[in-house]
Amino acid sequence: MVQETVGSFILVFCYLTQTEEKYKLSNDPAITTMIISGAYVVAMWLGFSGLLIFRTISPLNPAIALGVITMITF
Repeated sequence: MVQETVGSFILVFCYLTQTEEKYKLSNDPAITTMIISGAYVVAMWLGFSGLLIFRTISPLNPAIALGVITMITF
């Protein structure tokens, strides 16, 4: 759950900083897209780098992750 929360935080934080005009790093759409996609790759890497107890991919949504863990457990 910690990996899921950290991955979701990174993705949402980078997305919000690139969509808000006040905090944008660049006005170039390509750089904005690269920052958002880079955040997604880092968040997915966090999901793979931990203990792969259930051998599932992190969905980057804590509610879905809790449902998957519950389904696998029971």
